[in-house]
Amino acid sequence: MDVFDQTTGAQLWSRRFPHETPVLRKTDGDALLLLSDLRSQTATDETAHSGDKFIKASDKTGEWLPIGMLVEILDSRTGAVRRQIALPQPHYRDQYLDKRSAVLYGDYLVVRGNYNNSTIYRVSDGKRLGAFYGRAIAGDGKLGLIAATNRDQEIILYDANTGKELKRVTVDHLPRAARFIPDKKALLVLTASQRVYTIDLPDTAQSR
Repeated sequence: MDVFDQTTGAQLWSRRFPHETPVLRKTDGDALLLLSDLRSQTATDETAHSGDKFIKASDKTGEWLPIGMLVEILDSRTGAVRRQIALPQPHYRDQYLDKRSAVLYGDYLVVRGNYNNSTIYRVSDGKRLGAFYGRAIAGDGKLGLIAATNRDQEIILYDANTGKELKRVTVDHLPRAARFIPDKKALLVLTASQRVYTIDLPDTAQSR
């Protein structure tokens, strides 16, 4: 894996994985996510000397066989590991397609499983904060809000600290992109019909 500066083209860092290559996910901030199956040799190698950077999520039990997913949070500029979290999101060998994924919003990690299930974790200590069906399409760590969709024309706002549903809005088409605008106390949503919705945030949304 080679990482380059987008502006200058200079190589920032490089890593080699002798076994399975992790799935790479970018974030809105200065971090990258690497996703590996906990049963893989890559996950074993990555956690072998991680020290206190490795934690198990609060809902991760100690199975004899490590079943789940490892999420590594890296500094995008240096490649340094900030946190490694073992999560109870299994991928069974007989499944044709692995749909597991993860997104990072500040100190909140939203992990999607293979069954349209999403779980919110706190990165600092791995605590499970809440769960919902569907997938996250936007989040703001300072506001403590997650925007998700579960049906074709649906936007749902969740409190990231509790997983509690705060607001539900129906739009005209499939949501394609979304972003929180804290200064305007709003969520902007772009749908497949190229229409942009401005959704007011609930009064419970506060800067944390």
